Amino acid sequence: MYTNCLAEAAYYIESNGEAAIIDPIRETEPYTELAKEQNANIKYIFETHFHADFVSGTIDLANKTGAEIIYGRWRIQSIKCTMQ
Repeated sequence: MYTNCLAEAAYYIESNGEAAIIDPIRETEPYTELAKEQNANIKYIFETHFHADFVSGTIDLANKTGAEIIYGRWRIQSIKCTMQ
């Protein structure tokens, strides 16, 4: 998945009904819709590096799917953010 306006590439990788998302864009629907179409479960979200040039959809996608966030060598199993 590539966004021309941000020159940002994100990836959806799937095997045997499990999917991983790499460097997700802000909008989560492209991933959740594709996973639903493929009858797959988004299990992991990988962040390859800190993205100072755009807002990532990592936290929203993890909250919606229960996927585990992998950032570098760290596993982040639960992040809940709410606006007050």
